[in-house]
Amino acid sequence: MSATVRPAAIYAAPSRKQQFLNAYAREHATTLKVLRAFPGAKSEFKPHERSNSARQLAWTFVMEQGLMMGALSGQLKITG
Repeated sequence: MSATVRPAAIYAAPSRKQQFLNAYAREHATTLKVLRAFPGAKSEFKPHERSNSARQLAWTFVMEQGLMMGALSGQLKITG
């Protein structure tokens, strides 16, 4: 039995951009699953007095996603 030789391109690792997009898709799905499972009535829950509430943490996720999308699309303007 002879082995079939396949082009190296089939086995090429994904680009860094694709690796990022794959990781982002996985993390996004996990984050949404956790947020959807969290009871809305417990939005002010804090695991520790110095911690942010669940609502504040969810808002941080939203803001981070917006900043990331702005940076990746070239629409984020930083002034200083």
